[in-house]
Amino acid sequence: MHNLQLVKNSIPKKRNIYKKRIILYGLHTLHLPKLKCRSRGGMRGNMQNSKKKYKALVFDYDMTIADTGPIIVSLLNQTAKHFGYPEKPYEQVVTMIGHTQVDMLRFLTEETDMEKILTIREYYRAVCRQEMCKRTTFFPGLEESLRRMKEKGLKLGILSLKLKDLILASLDKYNLTQYFDVIFGADEMPAPKPDPQGL
Repeated sequence: MHNLQLVKNSIPKKRNIYKKRIILYGLHTLHLPKLKCRSRGGMRGNMQNSKKKYKALVFDYDMTIADTGPIIVSLLNQTAKHFGYPEKPYEQVVTMIGHTQVDMLRFLTEETDMEKILTIREYYRAVCRQEMCKRTTFFPGLEESLRRMKEKGLKLGILSLKLKDLILASLDKYNLTQYFDVIFGADEMPAPKPDPQGL
């Protein structure tokens, strides 16, 4: 646990803010693709000059390494519309990314009937399996950064609330799966983030 740190992005409202941004809880912010670090106290430096020697890094997926914010919002609103609920503005929906699908759909539809939510979730998952891989792209410089991390001997992983098959489909499309030693999706975690059991 000491050598395994969870990397998660913040979820600001503007796309140009969160693009290229990865946050390590309590440690540094890495800016892709230059691998520069910034502590939350404002100190700057190169990752290789950091006094801490990391053995492993675990990344979140959506809006951290994958530029999926607009796609997720679009598919969520498409799902809401299909079931007769009004769509919500991007700025509202994007703040829910990083929560479970149930929580996102409850927020979007304001539905309180869990049976309905689970039915809506099945539709949403089906739409994601049709569209997500086709429309997913990754942030510029990602592959270069992953390659450099592996050259330094780091073990890399993904811990995400997205279903694993959706993650693998997009990673495989861009030949990025090879850089990760372990990938855990929502269907494999004993408890959803931020519960630390996934680590």
